[in-house]
Amino acid sequence: MVTSLRKRCTQVICSEIRQLKLAYLLSFPPFIRNQLHDMMSRRSLTGSDSLLAAQLVTWATQRVDWSNFDEITDECVQYLSACKSLQSLNLNAMKGSREVPTEKILLTVLPHLANLREVQLRRCSQVTDSVVDALTAASGRRLRVLNLQGCSSCTDASLRHIAERCRCLGSLNLSGCSITDEGVAILAASPLSKLLSELQINQCVSITDASIRCLVDSCPKLSILTFTNCPLLTVESRIALETMQNGGKMKQLFWTVY
Repeated sequence: MVTSLRKRCTQVICSEIRQLKLAYLLSFPPFIRNQLHDMMSRRSLTGSDSLLAAQLVTWATQRVDWSNFDEITDECVQYLSACKSLQSLNLNAMKGSREVPTEKILLTVLPHLANLREVQLRRCSQVTDSVVDALTAASGRRLRVLNLQGCSSCTDASLRHIAERCRCLGSLNLSGCSITDEGVAILAASPLSKLLSELQINQCVSITDASIRCLVDSCPKLSILTFTNCPLLTVESRIALETMQNGGKMKQLFWTVY
């Protein structure tokens, strides 16, 4: 009864939040501010509304999902520096790509987020090798899910950072990244290759059959593997898949060859 009443009160506050002064909202205890933030995060926000949602985060915030936001500014992202308990960060672009947050603000904020387990950065165009370096240096040992789909500025250097620092990563999406056979070989030769259960490398235009062979030989736990629209792959990749030793545990396998 108390919980449902509290939730209803929070919903009422959220519905009138534009009429309330920021100082009043910031006076709420962290768990109320986090609930308000979560409610606002379900909306397609822009401008001052997305900034207000960002201002509600606290040291106790564990999950930030701004994928529904039509606009995310550097000022919004700056507030994440206070989220010392943050475990899940989702800045995915739902449509097109995000030009913001910028590389500069990501390099400023990510070193403060040492407890991240899941990071979603799909089509965030300012994500670079330097950003992946900062991310993995701060939270690489805890990361379990990393989505860099469409981050075309990420190269083999990013794969090296991931391979050297990530010890718990199970799911990795590198679709549309500028990786080559060299980067895949680095991943395949690292301890991480024995842990990966999901890998997506769609639209990686520079990888060849050598990359697929490396993965087949080195990643025994893969249960999800996709490599579509990679123009240099041939029937040799399909043949390599037939030798994959995963104990019949493959759940999803999508590919195209040329």
